[in-house]
Amino acid sequence: MRRTDDTTKTASFGELIGGRHFDVTLKTSGEGSSLDVAGSARPKSPDQYTIVGQPVPRIDIPDKATGRFTYIVDVRVPDMLHGRVIRPAPPGARLLAAEGAQALPGSVKVVRKGNFLGVVADTEWDAIQAARNLKVTWSPSEVSWPPMADLYRVMWSMPARLRRVMGEVGDVDAALAKAARTIEARYEWPFLSHAMMGPSCAVADVRDGGATIWSSTQHPHQLRQGLAELIDLPPGTVRVIWVEGSGSYGRSGSDDAAADAALLSQAVGRPVRVQWMRADETGWDPKGPPVVTAIRAGLDDQGNVVAWDYVARDFTGRGVPPQPERAGNFLAAHLIGLPADSIDEPPNLQEAYAFPNKRRAGEVVPWPQEASPLRTGYLRAPSQPGTTFGAESFVDELAAALRVDPVEFRLRYLQDPRAIAVIQAAAQKAGWISRPSPKKGVSPSGLATGRGIAYAPRGNTRLATIAEVEVNQATGQIHISRLVIAHDCGLIINPDGLRGTIEANLIQSTSWALKEEVQFERSGVTSVDWATYPILRTPDAPDAIDIVLINHPDLAPSGAGEPAAVATAPAIANAIYDATGARLRTAPLTPARLKDALLRRA
Repeated sequence: MRRTDDTTKTASFGELIGGRHFDVTLKTSGEGSSLDVAGSARPKSPDQYTIVGQPVPRIDIPDKATGRFTYIVDVRVPDMLHGRVIRPAPPGARLLAAEGAQALPGSVKVVRKGNFLGVVADTEWDAIQAARNLKVTWSPSEVSWPPMADLYRVMWSMPARLRRVMGEVGDVDAALAKAARTIEARYEWPFLSHAMMGPSCAVADVRDGGATIWSSTQHPHQLRQGLAELIDLPPGTVRVIWVEGSGSYGRSGSDDAAADAALLSQAVGRPVRVQWMRADETGWDPKGPPVVTAIRAGLDDQGNVVAWDYVARDFTGRGVPPQPERAGNFLAAHLIGLPADSIDEPPNLQEAYAFPNKRRAGEVVPWPQEASPLRTGYLRAPSQPGTTFGAESFVDELAAALRVDPVEFRLRYLQDPRAIAVIQAAAQKAGWISRPSPKKGVSPSGLATGRGIAYAPRGNTRLATIAEVEVNQATGQIHISRLVIAHDCGLIINPDGLRGTIEANLIQSTSWALKEEVQFERSGVTSVDWATYPILRTPDAPDAIDIVLINHPDLAPSGAGEPAAVATAPAIANAIYDATGARLRTAPLTPARLKDALLRRA
């Protein structure tokens, strides 16, 4: 612990209790993230809180704003070398030869283990040059995937490897068969990169029967387990030191950089720093999987929804499990011949509409995970932005078909008071005027404006997002003039921190909605820089963001790191429809796709 009024003075928890042992027996149940510990202490009543609920300034901001903060990329240790890894080209190829190291500048050592190929040098520049200029021969690729243009069609045509019905009420098939009218649509969500502003980095010192690893991993304890298996050391001899990185949105490339560094250090017997380049990060990080969604609804002759059949497919959110406790988790491990440590996990379908007959099903279709730049893994709010894009776009389509205001339509089918409250709070803050979409008098040309709403639960958090957009119908350019969100995550601990987290979620998810899509060919990922994988820039950001915080001191905090990211894309798509009458069902919502939709609108 560090004193806030004198940061030079610190104390350990052991010192605070005088070196004594706690000697307390705790009643526990569950394990891992489900571990529950039952204590005997009685918590304070919320009306007695003096710190909880108050804004607390972050102590890290001054150093970060002035360049004094130490990130993982800043770590240096004595006697350290620099490494780079050369990935298979094309993916799935076998390493046949690596020649010409003697002609490279500086002192360079080539490390080869199976299809893992790296170089180690005295300076970072020498390592970069060696990786670029080493003469490497790869075999033809043994991995195949469909052309990018066929991705979504292939996802629907493949047999599901796993199907999980996540909720079923009533008799959906019978209700659909008897419905006076049915409406159905499909939606498409792309591969996404973590696209951290600073590429992954790690330092490893593997020698004398032990290892020390500096990493920005999200799971230090599990990383120790996985790396111990990778480099064949007892876990007790491996130490992981966590150092903050440039981002953390799920299973990024940070763990893979640590594995790269560990193998290189073990080979040369000295500490090695591995700094991924932009092409490594965007090209080879685990990707958020694409999601395809199909929804059918049945309506009776009064316009009531009597059936809802909702299915989503992806390539598993855990092709690379988020916790790297097995060696097969790492890209480097695949290259030395270890199998991928993949787990089938269907997409996350969360919605809470009280339709009388309803089915939600998630399906996983097969996809190559080993040594692939299109490995799939957790990305912020895993898979739910894609499924919510489908569900909340479709809810809007139902409201439009029935000529009902989108807010009113949602409130008809929600029973959860907290869900109702966030929608009403967002609508009130936005100054929502009740009317159907699209608005009357939509001009087929010129600048058009509109508004759209989307609701989503994530776990025990509730939120509603409203987007206000300007659309240039000649160019297809979309500008977000305002985002409004009402957010209920139970007890609010630090309102300033919560607002910052929500704003960051909205900015990143606006980038997903408008910009981001991994591009690939049979030869590999082709979106490897900021030109080919664009993200939201400052001029593209919303003009205004309004946040309504709903505090429930009687409820446990339910999380804010991810929920605000899930409803942004459908809110924007619904606003575009309101402005233009053109419906976009494929993300990102690019000018080219919008112009095509404008040509096809009714």
